[in-house]
Amino acid sequence: MRKSPLPLLLLALISCQSSLLDSGDSYFRQQSYLQAYNAYMSIEDADAEVQQRIATTRYFLLEDMVRDFSNRDQPDAGLALLKKITPLAPDSRQQVLEDLDLRCRNHIATRHFDLALQFNDIGDKNSAIRELLVALTWRDDFSPAIERLAIITEREQMRNAQGEEKYLDAIAQLEAGSDVRARTAFMHASHLLTDPKLASKRLNAISENLAEEAMRQAQLYLDAQQTGMAWVAVKNAIHLGIDDPAALAIAERLDDILRSQAHLISADIKVRAGDHELAKLTIDKAAEHSVVEHTALLIEIRNRNTDLQQEQRYLQARAYEIDSQLSHASSLYLQIYSDSDEYGYRDTEQRLANITARLSEAELYYQQALLAAENGDAEGHMQMLRSVLQLSIDYKDALHLFDMANRVN
Repeated sequence: MRKSPLPLLLLALISCQSSLLDSGDSYFRQQSYLQAYNAYMSIEDADAEVQQRIATTRYFLLEDMVRDFSNRDQPDAGLALLKKITPLAPDSRQQVLEDLDLRCRNHIATRHFDLALQFNDIGDKNSAIRELLVALTWRDDFSPAIERLAIITEREQMRNAQGEEKYLDAIAQLEAGSDVRARTAFMHASHLLTDPKLASKRLNAISENLAEEAMRQAQLYLDAQQTGMAWVAVKNAIHLGIDDPAALAIAERLDDILRSQAHLISADIKVRAGDHELAKLTIDKAAEHSVVEHTALLIEIRNRNTDLQQEQRYLQARAYEIDSQLSHASSLYLQIYSDSDEYGYRDTEQRLANITARLSEAELYYQQALLAAENGDAEGHMQMLRSVLQLSIDYKDALHLFDMANRVN
């Protein structure tokens, strides 16, 4: 009679289950809770003892997750999970859970403390204090936050005391009739006081009064045609916070006038210095920025520069003419003639006609000198060049040819 295979299968199954239990226990002792958990969960028809092992292992897995959240700077997630597993923890793990809770809270408190330092560095004291207080809600014994909060509070108290002193000084200055000094004191008080509302209100009121007074002064200066002083008064009104479109328009107009005036002054200096070409460029630039008020002055400076430049050219041309440098003289007389009005400049037209005639005569002698040279007539060549040079010493290359012929002879 054949034996049934069922007992053998049961024995194999029991052996396998026992092996899984032993593996799970081994992993658990090694604190490899995930492997232990998988081994326990693989046991079929787990009894109460195995179920207890599964629950205990699951707890330690979750505890490790809390620890991992804390190490990865995710303390919020760590605290949320810690809250869930605390009821499941055995009594022996209570101190461990308290340490984990403290570590997570310490991370969060440190994060808010670092934010407080950043706000403090940029001068945002209110935000810095808020973050320090948040840090202390997570750890009421967090000493860095306690110390920093004490420092900031002490400084704020000192600043507030200084603000109160400045506010009282501002009131005294007002009573003494010194509005400008009062405004300065109110301004300091509004920056120092913990609650600056009243100081700021007084500051705005006195600034508005001073701005209106500055605009009245500006108008008086404008009426007296004192553009520079008017500009200073208007800029002062704008600095005081006036928001009047008319004041802004006046300031823009005065900017244009002063800019135009600066260009005209620069042009006038160059005219007086005798640098007429540069003066002309500066005058052209001044014309681009000129305002109606300066039209007559611009025309006067331009005409004066033209007259002085024409006179300078004329005197130079006469010097060339006296020195028999007719080519140079002719060039300058032509410039004078082209820049003159319909009536011309002095006797430029007559002198230019005389020089043109003499240069035409010089050209005839010059061509005869070249012809003599071609024919080998050295004496005739020299004689014709002398005639050219007697008329105009700077005519073409006559002087150079004469020197060469003279050396050869």
